[in-house]
Amino acid sequence: MDERLIVKKIENSLSANDLFNLSKELYCNYNTLDTNNNINEIFNTIIPKYTKIIISNDFNTRKLFNYLINKYYHNEITIKSNFINNILLKSQNHITIFELNSGKSRLDLCKVNGTSIAFEIKTDLDTLCRLDKQLYDYMSLFEKVYVICSEKRCTLIEKNIPNECGIYSYKITKNGKYIFKEYKKAKKSKIINERQQLKLLTKKELEQIVERKLLTKDELINYILKNKTKKQINLIFKNCLKSKYKNQWNFLESKQNNIYEIDYQWFFKNNLDPKIIYK
Repeated sequence: MDERLIVKKIENSLSANDLFNLSKELYCNYNTLDTNNNINEIFNTIIPKYTKIIISNDFNTRKLFNYLINKYYHNEITIKSNFINNILLKSQNHITIFELNSGKSRLDLCKVNGTSIAFEIKTDLDTLCRLDKQLYDYMSLFEKVYVICSEKRCTLIEKNIPNECGIYSYKITKNGKYIFKEYKKAKKSKIINERQQLKLLTKKELEQIVERKLLTKDELINYILKNKTKKQINLIFKNCLKSKYKNQWNFLESKQNNIYEIDYQWFFKNNLDPKIIYK
C-alpha cells in the first residue's frame, strides 16, 4: 500500500484525540535500534486499537512513525529536532550540543560560536515547576538563555522568567510544518559564574589550560580563577565546549538529510552511519 494512502486513511479515520494517543503510543514504543521488521510488528500491534490497517514487512514504517509523531505528538524530541532544522542549521560556524549537564539541571540544547546560548524546551506537555531553578543554572553558565514554548504559552512563560531570558515560540500548521519565531530577545546574563563554568569542564581539560597535572580538580579551578580574568574564563569555557562536541555536531549536520527527526539526538550521541541503522 502506498505510504501517502496509508497516512490519509489513518488521518481520515481517527479523531484528533486518537491521533494524539496513537502517536504518543508509537513514540513510547519506538527504539532507534529496532529493525524495520520489529518496527512493523510494533505498528501492527498498536494500530488495531485505533483502526484496521496492516503494514507489510516491505513498508517503511519508521518513516510513518516519524511523520505521525512529528505531526501529532509534539514532545521535547520533535520540538528539539525541528528547532534545529528551522533555526540552528541556518546559522554557520557553530556547534550545537544536546542534553548538557548544567549545574543540577540538564539543558535541552545549547549553541556555541562567538556567543554561548542555552535553550530550554517547555512543551505543552510540561509543567513549569522547575523552570526557575533550570534558568538560574543556565544563566550561571551561558551568555544568553532562551525558553522554547508554544505560542499559547508565551505570555505565561514571560511572566515566569527573568528579564534577561528570551523566548522562541512555535506553532505547528495543519500539514505538520513547525514554525518558530523569536518572541522575546534574550539579553546577556548578569550572573555568569566562572567557578561553575570551570566545574563543567573535565580535569583533563583544566590541566591543558594550566599545563599542570599534579593538582586536584578543585585546585586547578582555584588556580585558574586566580590567574585568569572573567572574560578569559568565559572564552575558555566556550572553546572547550566547541572542541569537545565539534565532531558529534559535524556528523549530525553532515548526515541530517538522511536522519529522521525522532532520531537526531540518538545519532548526535552515537555517530553511526544511518545506512547501518536504517537497513
